Amino acid sequence: MRRFPRFTHSLQVKIWGEHPSTACHGRTVELSEQGVRVTTREPLTQGRDLQLELYLCETDPFPIRLVGECRWSRSEIQEAVAGIDLRKSNPRCLNVLKDYLDSRE
Repeated sequence: MRRFPRFTHSLQVKIWGEHPSTACHGRTVELSEQGVRVTTREPLTQGRDLQLELYLCETDPFPIRLVGECRWSRSEIQEAVAGIDLRKSNPRCLNVLKDYLDSRE
């Protein structure tokens, strides 16, 4: 994640593993073209493959859908923080994310 420009944006994110019924919600803290740092109520499992939906606004009907792997996870005072590698995502989805980040500069 550090090899790419990083952006500090707070976007809503929905995260789940194998089954969407196990989804948790959180917020992004830091984004890059290849990774994201998120906060959630429950800690994520390191090494787990995850599905993510990033919502660009509160009423976004078409979130950016990404695939990632949880590289690290830790608990902090009232929330959990995790780093997710997004390189397994569809390149078109990563391009949408990159274009959005570039437009926010």
